[in-house]
Amino acid sequence: MTKLETLQAALTDVLGDKISHMKADLGRVTIECRAVNYLEVMQTLRDHPKLQFEQLIDLCGMDYSQYRDQAWDGLRFAAVSQLLSVALNQRVCIKVFADDDEMPIVESVTE
Repeated sequence: MTKLETLQAALTDVLGDKISHMKADLGRVTIECRAVNYLEVMQTLRDHPKLQFEQLIDLCGMDYSQYRDQAWDGLRFAAVSQLLSVALNQRVCIKVFADDDEMPIVESVTE
């Protein structure tokens, strides 16, 4: 099993149905979660011994309205986080889409 496959298995085992979509490409794993689960997912990624993503290395907002110069079908705005586990030497990307395109808000990653 490759390192990415091992990470995908750990994410699936720990987060289960909190992951709405997962893919591995370009040497990294990207997961999507629903906004309602965002804080719990981020805390689990940090605190669970199989994951240990203790560093938030990047956080940005994305507007997918003209993604790759094509029509976008789905929610428009997302917060995208890059996490690093120094302990396990792995990275993961998390996407969470705002439920309302008119008022694109997602909760903070802290209470």
